[in-house]
Amino acid sequence: MLAGGSDLGLKHGQHLDFNATAAGFQGYSLGADGALTTAHYQVCSRPVNSDAHMSNLLLLMAQRMGVETDKFGDSNKVIAI
Repeated sequence: MLAGGSDLGLKHGQHLDFNATAAGFQGYSLGADGALTTAHYQVCSRPVNSDAHMSNLLLLMAQRMGVETDKFGDSNKVIAI
């Protein structure tokens, strides 16, 4: 969750799912009762989109706060939000 940041040009009130646009993503598994199945949690621990790194979001946040860097942890790009 990212709270605050409108002064940094960050849009709120959205949920970004980087797995949904990845090739081969077949959706999240729901059981007959509508509850998430264990297959859903497998996607959470091993994302379908291998380019979706949490460090990409942290890199964007740092840059928007004035930190002059092109890399943070295992980031591979600045995400567009």
